[in-house]
Order: sequence, then structure tokens, then C-alpha cells
Amino acid sequence: MYGKTFESMYEGSMFGAGLEVWGVWNYVITKTHFEVVELNPKLLAAVLGCTPEQVEEGIAKLCAPDPNSRSKAEDGRRLVREGQFQYRVVNWAHYQSIRHENDRREYNRTKMAEYRAKKRQAAESTQDVGDASDGATQKQRMRRANEKIARAEAIESKVREKFNPGAGGERVIHEGEHRLTAGEIVKRRIEEDPITKADREALKRNRSKVSLPTEPDPDTESPAL
Repeated sequence: MYGKTFESMYEGSMFGAGLEVWGVWNYVITKTHFEVVELNPKLLAAVLGCTPEQVEEGIAKLCAPDPNSRSKAEDGRRLVREGQFQYRVVNWAHYQSIRHENDRREYNRTKMAEYRAKKRQAAESTQDVGDASDGATQKQRMRRANEKIARAEAIESKVREKFNPGAGGERVIHEGEHRLTAGEIVKRRIEEDPITKADREALKRNRSKVSLPTEPDPDTESPAL
């Protein structure tokens, strides 16, 4: 058998009741079964390491009315004698229900904590997989971005060659282009004079087979001319 004590027990009307009372009462809590406990003073004295008289004194105090007790059942008595050594524990059923309710709440808290831990672990595992997947996607994005940049640079190089001959790579602004961005200038110049098929083939050979569109990729802003 085992029993569960409540911290409120040490803060109520039994405060300072004495070792003989507390020794007997803790024995009662441990040994009570369905409100009934056997208390033999000689046997209990040997268990607690005291005299039978001290045990009888503790039992007497627990059987006495207590007007300051939180429980008013049986005038605040903890024990009611029903036989030679048999006693009824007055509030056993009440505290058993509290114990079971507390156990149920503790069980639910434990299970909820386990569920949250598993859920968090699953989320972390999913995040790890997502990070790995996103890492692969990031590489693909970088590759596509580099391809777009290469195409834009090829377009810009060709535009410089066709529209700024002898400029030495310096940016030359034509009339009507002062308020345009570099990408807009490139697009405008290509629209005015599209790159020929021969230019495309030559550019492919010189730019390591970079595919050159007929106009800039709208997702990429070309570098300055």
C-alpha cells in the first residue's frame, strides 16, 4: 500500500500537533484501505520507534473534535473508532477523489507534454528535410540566375558592339535615353535593330553556348551600359 499526502496538511489545524500525531497520521495515510485502518498501539510503537502510550496519545488527538479543521465532517475528527483496533478515516473518500483527479491531471499534462515533444520533433525533422530541399532549389535558382546574367551580359555586349562602335566599352547615351534604365536602353536598342541570326550563332560560340533571346529576360535587370 501507499498513500499520497498534500502540502496543505502541514499548513492547517494540525500545525505543531507533535511527532506522535504526525507519526500515527502518516501511518494511517499509508495503510488505509477503503476508509478503514487497523491501529494496534503496541505494533505501531515498534514501527515508529516510540512507546505504546505515545501512539495512544496520537490516536486520541486524531479522534478528538477539531473546530479549526477545514473539514466539518464528524466535527473535524480525523479518525472514528469502530472496533478494538479498527478506525474509520473520515475524509478518506474525499482525499482519494482529489488524488485521483490530480493524478488524472498529471497524466494529461504528461501525455500533452509527450505529444508536444513528438510534434516539435516531427516539425524539426520536416524543417531539416525542407532545408535540404530548399538548398537544392537554391542551387537551381543560382544556376538560373547566372544563366540570365550571362544572357543579359551577352545582349549588352552585342548592343555595345552594334550601337557604340569604337566607344571602348564606355556607356553612350543616345537621344531619348536619358531617363531610361540600362535594361530599358538595351531593350529599346534591340527592338530598334534586332540581333541577326548570324550574330546569335557567333555569340553562342564566343559565350560558351549561352542561349541568347531576341529580347532581355523581363526578370533580369541588365547591368549598366
